Amino acid sequence: MLTQLLAPAHSQGSLAGRVRRRPERPHAPGCSIEGLQALDAELARRAGEAGRLRFEMGRGLDLLERGGGHHALGFSSIEAYALERCERSASWTQKARGLARRLASLPAIEDALISGSLSWSMAAVLATVASLGDADFWLAEASRRTVREMKALVLERRGAAGEADTLEAEAELRTLTLTVPREDAWCFEQAKLLGRHLGERTNAAFVLGLVAESTSTLCSALPSNAIELPDDEAMSPQRAWERELARMRGEAEERCESHFRRSPERRAHVEPLVWPEQPEAVDRQLRELSRELVGREVAFGRALDAFFSADGWRRLGYATAAQYARERLGTSLSSVKAKRRLVKRLGQLGFLAGAVDRGELGYEAARLVAQIATCDTVEAWATRAAERTLRHLREEIDAAELLARWSESTAVLPPSEAEVARVEELERAVTTGQISAPPTLPPTAGAPPATVTLHLRVSADTARDFRHWEAIYLRHRRSALRDTTFLRFACELFLHTWRPRGFDVEYAHIYERDRHRCQSPCCGRRDVTPHHLRFRSQGGDDSDENLTSLCTWCHLEGIHRGQISAMPPASRIRWTFGRSAHTVVEGRRRTRASD
Repeated sequence: MLTQLLAPAHSQGSLAGRVRRRPERPHAPGCSIEGLQALDAELARRAGEAGRLRFEMGRGLDLLERGGGHHALGFSSIEAYALERCERSASWTQKARGLARRLASLPAIEDALISGSLSWSMAAVLATVASLGDADFWLAEASRRTVREMKALVLERRGAAGEADTLEAEAELRTLTLTVPREDAWCFEQAKLLGRHLGERTNAAFVLGLVAESTSTLCSALPSNAIELPDDEAMSPQRAWERELARMRGEAEERCESHFRRSPERRAHVEPLVWPEQPEAVDRQLRELSRELVGREVAFGRALDAFFSADGWRRLGYATAAQYARERLGTSLSSVKAKRRLVKRLGQLGFLAGAVDRGELGYEAARLVAQIATCDTVEAWATRAAERTLRHLREEIDAAELLARWSESTAVLPPSEAEVARVEELERAVTTGQISAPPTLPPTAGAPPATVTLHLRVSADTARDFRHWEAIYLRHRRSALRDTTFLRFACELFLHTWRPRGFDVEYAHIYERDRHRCQSPCCGRRDVTPHHLRFRSQGGDDSDENLTSLCTWCHLEGIHRGQISAMPPASRIRWTFGRSAHTVVEGRRRTRASD
């Protein structure tokens, strides 16, 4: 069945993982110290502007959420609103709103952040510990300390340094490389489809789930003497080196702080934006800020690329790139890398850069297209992105990548509606158990190798745990377990544990058809209920084309309170969002009302 759904089933030898990242080639310093200092000043200014706009957007999003404005605009959550209308991810939205909420009762710190005299990273630290009564004390401490020193002071005084990291946390990722038979790679694809169905969108989150499931099963299936905890003694040289490396980096950063410690900058007071009360007006202002922020971030990224290509942070006396990002720019190194990566791709993909400059695509759509497009396919992908909600765009990129991994095509093109339907059918087959095990694919002329190498970006802890439990499994698989790879064992266990169980409930076949998720193109929640597109009170029947699956909010609040409309047939629903009809989606094609 799999081969019918995804024929032809030829692999190119590289599957679900991302290609291992190569270290950047060293660049000869391209500018003088004076030029670097000018770039450094520009970067600090641009970082302050971006931080101010992000904070203001956080205030607007929090205002919209507290007043239920996102519901009035037709969205089930503020994260769904921010993704579709502002093109910002859920994590970005939560961090921006989190800081805005914390600083709402700390006007002195809020003013310092908006005026640019306090960086985002420093404000995030202060927000975890300051109160209205001692805000001036903490601001005074921040004026003469680095972010690293402030985190240490917070830990000493309040034990709250861990909270500060949640606003700009950086996960340490590593590449987990696995070479497995092609049939096991099919099993991995199935399990990943189920993981995506359950909401795990990244390889890091999905592989963590695989390890967790396999760990609990191995502990119960094997005798107690077969279970070994990670051997700290065996790993002691590695652990000792990691500790020593961390110590050296910390000492280097501490020693370098005297070179870049500056007197606190006194900047003019800047009044915060005044936000209107009506949801439509807040939406317009948020979208204007979002467009402005995209332009500023692209310019910021170009300046970052020039500075880092010239080895600027090292030449100006910083111990690490992370230290420069944190102390000078008030952001994380991962954020710096993301901006540089995007502007590099925009430089290679001129059509995409033009679409961003014209405001046709926002930040998230540009980031998604930049990851998949080539010079030959960028126009098709940019055009497709302009006609899709962000939820549908993500689905189509996932579908295109899956189809390309198991075909002979070297270019990943936007999928047709028929190809999207094929991938949806595959997901249904996986989640309903119609595919219980991957098929043995017959060898064909010119077929790729029988093994496939996966490169998976996961957290460092997940990579270590995977290898540890893989070693235990391989030692005991013939005596107490299945004689297969650990990856396949973990994937089959995940499929068995988390595959939705069939229940004899009314409209079960509709839920199965819709893959147990809300069919709103801006939602995707899984607490689904049946909805008659043409109300039964208006003559609607129980035919499949008049039934769709909606989450409880989209059904009871969105539809029945007039904030969303959905017109039949179910195979091509016409959606209208908001009482002012700001967005219309027919089938999968989106159009927006002009602002």
